[in-house]
Amino acid sequence: MVHPKCFFMLAAATVAVLPTAGVAAAGTPLQQVLDAAGLAVEVAAREAHPNAEIDIRMLPLDNRLRLGPCEAMTSDVTGRRLHGRVSVKVRCQGPSGWGVFATAEVAVVKPVVITRGPVPRGTTLRPDDLMLVTRDISTLRPGYLVDLEDALEMTVRQGLRADAVVYARQLAAPTLVRRGDRVTISARHGAVEVSSQGIALSDGAYGTQIEVRNSNSDRTISGWVVGYGKISTSL
Repeated sequence: MVHPKCFFMLAAATVAVLPTAGVAAAGTPLQQVLDAAGLAVEVAAREAHPNAEIDIRMLPLDNRLRLGPCEAMTSDVTGRRLHGRVSVKVRCQGPSGWGVFATAEVAVVKPVVITRGPVPRGTTLRPDDLMLVTRDISTLRPGYLVDLEDALEMTVRQGLRADAVVYARQLAAPTLVRRGDRVTISARHGAVEVSSQGIALSDGAYGTQIEVRNSNSDRTISGWVVGYGKISTSL
């Protein structure tokens, strides 16, 4: 995702950030840089995490920096990470023509999927196993789940402790069809649907394609696993 570039006149800038006390006096170029960077981070973070609580704290700039006055600035969030430490490039568009990097610490608090209690390896997750709890995602690894539906009916690859954040890589689609199972084959073309019985020739998880032998014609066909003992194919 391309993060927005913020163009604004300093006289109109109001930034909902928490600059470190004593870093720079209000209205000075250093404080203006922090305000510009904070606004850019806030806009980008709220676009990336629209339903989250976002807290931004600008880290102090080096007071030895000597920046000329500037009436208008642009600020660009660098990189794709919009939580934890975020870097912003601030440039003066006036005669001074300077540029400087500022750093923000961004806390993004949003609901994530966690376990209610210990979950043994191989468990198929049910609603009672999971709940949504708010967490600061800057402390989490990539791949955490935010929707219970993404975890329900999935199989746990490894045991999970109670109150553990659930990650996509810890889950696998359950095996819905086993080799040798009797299955129902549904063949559809437009509004016409024909059902028959068959035998699965391999295991299959939801959405995977496997071969089955039609019990009526003794033909081997390919179809997609759509449920327990259910195969879908086309006419």
